[in-house]
Amino acid sequence: MTKRKHRSPTEWEAIHQDWKDSGLSITHFCNKIGISPQSLYNYRQRRDDSTPVKPKKRASSFVELGALAVETPRKSPFEIVLNLGGDIQLTIRHSA
Repeated sequence: MTKRKHRSPTEWEAIHQDWKDSGLSITHFCNKIGISPQSLYNYRQRRDDSTPVKPKKRASSFVELGALAVETPRKSPFEIVLNLGGDIQLTIRHSA
């Protein structure tokens, strides 16, 4: 029976970075360096759980669209793009 090696957080972070830089799957990388793939999965889980994800604080903003409703018809096209976050955009186009 082999004795488990206890690695420091610094050692695990170095292993994690080496894996990311390698471009290999976790299984292939771990087999190559002689550790259990589950050990790296467990480290990644602990690492992700210990890094609190704080939402980006944004200034709240309001865009008054009433200015677009003019009495005379628009002669030129326009586009409004609202970034809603999370790679979601709302696009409104008006063509002439």
